[in-house]
Amino acid sequence: MARLIYLVFFFCFFFISMLSSIFPMFLFVTASDSEAALLKWKHSLEAKGLLRDSWVSESSNHSSPRNNRVCSWVGITCSPGGDITHIHLSGMSLAGTLLHFPFHHFTRLASLNLSRNALSGPLHPHISNLSGLSSLDLSRNNFFGQLPPSLGAMSKLESLYLYSNSFDGYIPASLGNLSSLVYLSLTRNNLSGSIPSALGDLRNLQDLDLAGNRLSGPIPSALGNLSSLLCFYPAENHLSGFIPPEIGKLEHLFFLELSSNSLTGPIPQFRSFNNLRRLHLHDNQLSGIISEFSCAYPNLGTMDMSNNQLYGELSSNWGRCKNLTSLKMARNRISGSVPPELVELAQLRQLHLQSNGFQGEIPSQLMNMPYLFDLDLSDNNLTGSMPQDIGKLAELKFLNLERNRLTGSIPENIGTCWKLVSLNLGKNKLRGSIPSQIGALTSLRALSVDRNSLVGEIPVELGKLAPLQTLDLSHNNLSGSIPSSFGLMTSFVSVDFSYNELEGAVPAFQSYLNISFEAFRNNKDLCGNVTGLSPCRPSVSRARRTGRTLLLILVPVFGALSLVLAAVAVFVCRRTRTVPSLRYEVEVTHENQNMLSALNFNGKKLYERIMQATAGFDPAYCIGTGGTSSVYRAEISPGETVAVKKLNAVDGSNEEALRAFTREVCALTGIRHKNIVKLLGFCSHSQHSFLVYEYVARGSLRKLLSSDEEAAGLDWQKRVDVIRGMADGLCYMHHGCSPPIVHRDLSSNNVLLGSSFECYISDFGAAGLSSSCTSSWSTGTLCGTYGYMAPELALTMKTDEKSDVYGFGVVALEVLMGVHPGDVIALLSTPHAASTIHKTLLKELLDTRPGTPSHKLVPDVICSTKLALSCIRAAPESRPSMLQVSLELCSFRKLPLLMSFNTVAIGHFYESSDNTVNHEESTIAVKSKKN
Repeated sequence: MARLIYLVFFFCFFFISMLSSIFPMFLFVTASDSEAALLKWKHSLEAKGLLRDSWVSESSNHSSPRNNRVCSWVGITCSPGGDITHIHLSGMSLAGTLLHFPFHHFTRLASLNLSRNALSGPLHPHISNLSGLSSLDLSRNNFFGQLPPSLGAMSKLESLYLYSNSFDGYIPASLGNLSSLVYLSLTRNNLSGSIPSALGDLRNLQDLDLAGNRLSGPIPSALGNLSSLLCFYPAENHLSGFIPPEIGKLEHLFFLELSSNSLTGPIPQFRSFNNLRRLHLHDNQLSGIISEFSCAYPNLGTMDMSNNQLYGELSSNWGRCKNLTSLKMARNRISGSVPPELVELAQLRQLHLQSNGFQGEIPSQLMNMPYLFDLDLSDNNLTGSMPQDIGKLAELKFLNLERNRLTGSIPENIGTCWKLVSLNLGKNKLRGSIPSQIGALTSLRALSVDRNSLVGEIPVELGKLAPLQTLDLSHNNLSGSIPSSFGLMTSFVSVDFSYNELEGAVPAFQSYLNISFEAFRNNKDLCGNVTGLSPCRPSVSRARRTGRTLLLILVPVFGALSLVLAAVAVFVCRRTRTVPSLRYEVEVTHENQNMLSALNFNGKKLYERIMQATAGFDPAYCIGTGGTSSVYRAEISPGETVAVKKLNAVDGSNEEALRAFTREVCALTGIRHKNIVKLLGFCSHSQHSFLVYEYVARGSLRKLLSSDEEAAGLDWQKRVDVIRGMADGLCYMHHGCSPPIVHRDLSSNNVLLGSSFECYISDFGAAGLSSSCTSSWSTGTLCGTYGYMAPELALTMKTDEKSDVYGFGVVALEVLMGVHPGDVIALLSTPHAASTIHKTLLKELLDTRPGTPSHKLVPDVICSTKLALSCIRAAPESRPSMLQVSLELCSFRKLPLLMSFNTVAIGHFYESSDNTVNHEESTIAVKSKKN
């Protein structure tokens, strides 16, 4: 009987096995089993979008045969026989864990990609059941815990991407068993311990990325056995000890980044690196004689050895690196002369040798480097004069020679370096005068020639440098007066004229800059309206030179004009609830001579012309409306068009309208900046009270972005310029006005674009400034536009400069995305969802209507995005100032872009723990992943 039962069982088993080989539906793990298992995992997730709508049960989907139904699901690829071979769910907004993932169902799975989601939890050891897997990508999620040693059992694995998670603990030595592994990336986790020597057994490995962890100990010499290695990135860890000479055996290496560790000892001379493109060893404790290390790498593109303890002289053999574009050896103890052979580096763009002990003269040969745009030789012992042919550096943007012992004069042909943004020659022994040719550097934003022995007068041509923000002429022997044109410059943030021989009147900087006596101390005889300086008095000798008659005429005229203007200001700014009927008060700027001539300071005439041009404020001429005002287009004479902002009611019945009218006049009277709309005049009347502005042709930014046709015309260069214009205008308001002005209602509706897409900040009805004419403002009213207000306003109702910074960040993102970034801000402010937006690629957020940014504009777009995101941080103290933003937008191109634009994700802008804006952090070195 027992034998009969055995025979029956045997034949049944044999029969079922035969059927299973013919019909897949009889497999023990059938297609329906896979379907049920995947659905169970889906139900454990927070699944949205395509996954939610595509992965449905049998009862919900009868359109596909039973065996092929799973194969039609989004992210699922099957073999011809019906086996699931690929699961690709990258960027599907999945939240949950892998605890319910059916690993044992997919022994034939070839690739699993769950990257760029919000998955979390530990990595289950059962993942090794995916024994046929060749590619595993779990990057850019929130996984934590230790890496399971069972990963080492996945013998067919060729690529393992676990970067940008929160894994901790040691790197399992069992990973050394993955003999087929080609790509291994564990960067940006919390891994600790040492690098396992067992990784040296991965003979097929090409990319080993361990950067951004907490790894310690020495670099294993066994890694020298990785004969196929192309990229080695253990940067930003706590590695110590010497760089093993065995690394020199990696003859195929392209990228070697050992920076930001605690490595010591000399730099090995890696003779076999014929393919090396990038060698970054900066921010370590490397020592040794630099002269024993020379360039033997014909393809090297960037070299950075900054922030070490290297000494000795720089070898002339560096001229052999014909493809070098960036050479940085700053902050070491290198001495000797700067090798003139560096001129052979025909592709060099950056040369940083600052904070060393270089001596001798600056080689004149360096002036023959056609692509050099960033030269920093500061803080050395260089002597002699500046190279007289420095003007040949046509691409130069940043020149820093401060803190040396240079003598002689400043070459006049420096004025031909027309791309210069920053020129720092301070703390030397330069003589002679300041060349007037510097006035031709129309891109210059920072000029420092302090602590030299310069003589002569300050060139009036410097007053033409409209973008100039920082000017330091202190501690020289300059004489004469400060050019009055400086008082008209609208971009100044910091000036210093102290410790010279200057005399005469100080220009009216108080209209543009919060300036103190320290900027003028220790001069010969300066006077003016600055605390600590004597008031200016009429000079008899000057009166004789200009003519007593002219003086007698001008003084009464200007006195009377001052009284008129003072009366106007007092009338508008006083605290009152009533406006006298039939009274007209007008102020017209001197900048529009045609309008000045036409209006002739006649308020009644202005009123009549505007009433005529708008047909008594007929709605046909209305181009915009708001809560308390409407804006009309008025052509007051042929070719002269203005925008008239008519208040709905400025009397006791509308107290808020009266306050807004007063605020706007007080904020805009006397300030001038190219990115702030100009107030040309104002009228106060019992029936029609209005403000007169320059007409801005294209209207609001919000209106333009809402039109596909117009938004397509706002290309990426124009968008970058709009963001810079907003930043410069706000920087001027916050740091260049005395008292500072806070806009309090920055939105895309209050940013106007001119005919050439130039940017103007408008609508100062909510503006705040510390002034006597604003003492009646309500401090308990919430100001701003929903969607642009900083989050702290809901609690405190307190507005300051950081509230404007937040609004700038929102508008800047709106310019980049083409729509209001409300969804992005909501995700970033939600801890659970923030990781999801972090995984989103930058290119996926950008507005598609103007096309893809050109390679030239990619750095500007990335910098603008980084700064915009830093401005919308929840904590006000963590946001940068508008001065920082403005300077950063200007100087970002100083750094080379070492990235693939297609791989830049939003999370890369949050990698730094530093809350301040830093130029070096702006270079996002994102390596292209071979997904």
